Amino acid sequence: MGCCRMLGTEDRAAIMVGMNSGLSQVRTAHLIGRSPSVVCREIARHTGPDRVYRAEAAGQASP
Repeated sequence: MGCCRMLGTEDRAAIMVGMNSGLSQVRTAHLIGRSPSVVCREIARHTGPDRVYRAEAAGQASP
């Protein structure tokens, strides 16, 4: 079974920086110590039609 820890503000900021830097989702996932599938789902959920991931909006949407 995987980790149940939710993504935090720092994780989301790292995902945004990784995307803006051209890192792959897999590399970004390894850097923050999360599964690539977690990062992939996070990006899919919080990327707008302009293909920009928004960490701040993602954090506000989380419980």
